[in-house]
Amino acid sequence: MKMRYFITGLIVFLTGVIIYLYPMIQDKYTQHRQEKMVDEVRDEIYEQIMSGNLGKDDNDDKKEDSNTQSENDFVEMELQQEDTQIDYIESDDENLKGQKIIGIVEIKKIEAIYPIVEGTNKDNLHVAIGHMEKTSGIGKKGNCAIAGHRGGVLGLFFKKLHLLENGDIIELTDLNGRIHKYEVYDSFVVEPTRMDVTYNNDPYEKTVTLITCEDNGTKRLIVKGKYVED
Repeated sequence: MKMRYFITGLIVFLTGVIIYLYPMIQDKYTQHRQEKMVDEVRDEIYEQIMSGNLGKDDNDDKKEDSNTQSENDFVEMELQQEDTQIDYIESDDENLKGQKIIGIVEIKKIEAIYPIVEGTNKDNLHVAIGHMEKTSGIGKKGNCAIAGHRGGVLGLFFKKLHLLENGDIIELTDLNGRIHKYEVYDSFVVEPTRMDVTYNNDPYEKTVTLITCEDNGTKRLIVKGKYVED
């Protein structure tokens, strides 16, 4: 009888330990995957530089006009929170799979560093931060809009975006390996139909707009940053 109580108590104790440690183990695992993906991106950028192909995009000239984003693309962009992504099945090889990489986003305050890929479809947002295709490019005049999930099975993504305050720095690395810094100057919550947050309101100014979900995906959190000249 005592042995039965001992075994039952041990099982309960070990179950409690596993439940307690699981979030920390999961965070370490997602951090490992995050670092692996970013290493892939850094390698690709290095290869671009060494080959002399410095990320010249055929659409570069068009990326200074950020008022042409498709309304349907914006409204239908599937931004989700961590607990709503149970339909995804995680696998060891589920990293970047041929997406068009355009850079890296790093926000030291919230310990976020992720590859940026072109486009905000479901597959792209599952593994990285997506650049809204018809908004300005990294470091270019206009409004560069990027979007990400509010946490997910493959990483935290923009889960802690709400912690950013005015004066915090957002760093975007382009395919030339150059780091472009933006200083946060505003953050607010909008309806999913407010695509005007991606507009280029000043064609001579360089800005970045970070977009993620809010209130279980029913709204969107917007963080704005202005370019900081070196």
